[in-house]
Amino acid sequence: GRAQAWSVWDGQTHVLAADTNLNTSADATAGIGVLVRNANSVVQADGLTVSTSGQGAAGIKLESTGKVTLTGGSIQTTTAIGTSSAAAYGVWVTGKGLAELYETTVSTSGAFAYGLYAYTDPAPGQLGILARGVTVSTAGASAHAAMVASKGAMDLTRATLTTTGDGARAVSAQRGTINISDSALTTIGANAPALMVTGNGTGVGSTATVSNTNVETRGSLSTGVKVDSASTLQFDGGSIETKALDGNGSLSAFGVWVAGGSLATLDSTAVKTAGAYAYGLFSTYAPTVAAASIDATNTSVETSGSNAHGVYAHSKSAINFNLGNIRTSGNGAAGARAEAGGVLYMGQGAITSLGSNAAGLMATANASGVKATAVANNVD
Repeated sequence: GRAQAWSVWDGQTHVLAADTNLNTSADATAGIGVLVRNANSVVQADGLTVSTSGQGAAGIKLESTGKVTLTGGSIQTTTAIGTSSAAAYGVWVTGKGLAELYETTVSTSGAFAYGLYAYTDPAPGQLGILARGVTVSTAGASAHAAMVASKGAMDLTRATLTTTGDGARAVSAQRGTINISDSALTTIGANAPALMVTGNGTGVGSTATVSNTNVETRGSLSTGVKVDSASTLQFDGGSIETKALDGNGSLSAFGVWVAGGSLATLDSTAVKTAGAYAYGLFSTYAPTVAAASIDATNTSVETSGSNAHGVYAHSKSAINFNLGNIRTSGNGAAGARAEAGGVLYMGQGAITSLGSNAAGLMATANASGVKATAVANNVD
């Protein structure tokens, strides 16, 4: 069975006693700390501690509608056999429910043990999860710290999100909407982008808006930010840094990677990478070059590693880079490069390439003779 320490569906408001402790870890294979369903059902708690375990477990779960407001406290969820179709969750919102978290700590352990998960179909402008000052940590493969999917929506401010497992993203948007401000996103495992903004491959993407947020990855082939499948990203201020020190010529820990007809707009952002082929800004595989895949203004890019180009437009994609600075220090690492149908425009900035065989600005064709375009105006 699925044990529920506290279940509410009567349409009433329930205020738990301060510092309540709910523990279903020993009761069932898929325990739920607090379950809320049906319209107008509300749970409020200060200092609540929740512990759950098992495949499908959830510290907090909202179904259909209802609301949970937590101030302080902690949620801990553990699963030993999580899968993509039978995960575990710290906070899990479905339907049109809303979870509000203030200064709450959420931790999960196990594969596919998500920290915050909004899988909702909200009304326009409605959120599934609103979090302020939360700390979320996960330890497990593909255990994303925060995830929106299938029209889910989430708003994070002053959040600290950290994952340690391979494939575990700090934030994952899959056909959803997420807003992030004044936060820190860190991944340590391999193949673990800190921020992944993607769609379903049929033209329905995700939307992410990020401001004054620091992104860091440390694991092998872990890109800082990836935007794919007709998705959009606005990233203002803050920083993006990858520290993997690896790369194999086709994959590496890129700073920002945009593909699949998506658009990333950066303003006043610092991007830094380390490792071979760790491109700073990388765009590829766009269906058209009518609009930029990456549009960067007042942005700095710094790479250190062989063939780690600062800005790289590839395969019909386009990059606009204005009022920014690029610095590379690896052999063969061009400051800015367009290749194989890519289009690159630079205006009012500076390029410094310190390695051997490292051009400042270059445009090259591929083996099939598909040419590229690179234009620079008022660039030192």
